[in-house]
Amino acid sequence: MKKKIGEIFTITREVSAGTGYSYYLALLTEGLALIDSGTSEQGNHLAGGNVLQTFTFICLKEGEASFQLAKFRVFDPADILYENVSTVKIENVSYAGDNSRGGWTEYHELSPEERKIFEEAFEGLIGVKYTPVMVKSQIVNGVNYIYIADAVGAYLDAISFKTQVSIYKPTQGKAVIT
Repeated sequence: MKKKIGEIFTITREVSAGTGYSYYLALLTEGLALIDSGTSEQGNHLAGGNVLQTFTFICLKEGEASFQLAKFRVFDPADILYENVSTVKIENVSYAGDNSRGGWTEYHELSPEERKIFEEAFEGLIGVKYTPVMVKSQIVNGVNYIYIADAVGAYLDAISFKTQVSIYKPTQGKAVIT
């Protein structure tokens, strides 16, 4: 499968509720990050109905990356079914920028100005440390930004995760998290 840096995609699997089986991420290589996972019931909500599991990834850097899902029951880990390893070819789209009003640029590495806007929006906020990784922007009456960032809680043994942050920078005034 081919993707671009900054592209977000979702993989879906279906399992029968009540069997105890669930899908889990068994392998994830550098270049991809899992940004969300979840389940939802399908159709009627009767016991034994089907459940959809979703795994949402973002492409972080150029090259090949891989992921693998495995299906098993937590209470019986010996009964495990590994899927084939899926490979993602991630392309680096050169950043030419789309300066027309309303158009979004592609995700790209931050310029010093974009880093300054990110820091301005987070000034004074505590509890989680955010480090921007890439950004895309849209010119409106000011500029909208969507940053992909690493986040880690300000507490012992906090686990780092990827997140998406939307920021608006008006033509006059301070950047704000939206």
